Amino acid sequence: RRAKTVGRQHNLSPTLILSFADALFAYVEELEAVTREGYAEVRERAASEVSALRRRLLHLILAAPPLPRTTVAELSEAAAWELPRRCTLVALRPPVADRIQAALDEDVLADLDIPQPHLLVPGDLTPQRLAMIRRALSGTRAVLGLTVPLTQAADSVRWARRVLQFVDDGVVPDAPLVACEDHLTTLWLLSDHALVDHLAARELAPLDGLPPSRRDRLIETLRVHISTRAPAEQVGEMLGVHAQTVRYRLRNLDAHLGDRLADPEHRFALEVALRALHLRGHDGPP
Repeated sequence: RRAKTVGRQHNLSPTLILSFADALFAYVEELEAVTREGYAEVRERAASEVSALRRRLLHLILAAPPLPRTTVAELSEAAAWELPRRCTLVALRPPVADRIQAALDEDVLADLDIPQPHLLVPGDLTPQRLAMIRRALSGTRAVLGLTVPLTQAADSVRWARRVLQFVDDGVVPDAPLVACEDHLTTLWLLSDHALVDHLAARELAPLDGLPPSRRDRLIETLRVHISTRAPAEQVGEMLGVHAQTVRYRLRNLDAHLGDRLADPEHRFALEVALRALHLRGHDGPP
């Protein structure tokens, strides 16, 4: 309108007025494009900064020993992330697909570009959360850690990674999503291989003088007997031998181990050691 008014005042030609209008519209279009580009850039930068803050926050939460809550709370506020009372850590087997991040709930913290990728799911592991994890991790092997207070998050991810290693070792059956909750005894029994070997060597020392094959048969019979408390007939079925053979072996064990089988402390130590050795795939200490 201003250009039209000026054009009339100065008797400018319609061609000149149209040229000016064309240039004006082009200029406005350019302003719009630059504004749109700047807006997208700022949004992308802000998202990138929040993402970086949240990765740093995850590192702080998993720090050992745990940092003061005030330190974590300050970064949590900067990252626009509400500190939960409880959380669940998830250990992933690399490589991790790029699509996983977009499929996660907005409040799930993730560090996926490291040799041992993991997630932190805030709050209790509800059926909805579990369904989200299954969808997001479809095609990626993972282990759910235990749901713990936030200060124990490092323990949760450590246990999850341990179970993931057990899956690789064939100790725990493979599945798309394995839960630590289902393998607590295995986690405990195999928490320290060297200590288990030492315990087994001490408790089974009276059998050391026997020929290896006979010793192995006695140890396997002892493991089944002491862990099941079953009668000789059932133990024989489990081992694929006659009940009389089981009784003969038990008499041999009683002769060699003596009071150890009657003493609650030694009996418990024997059961722990034999269960752990069996999980690892052999029936005696190396």
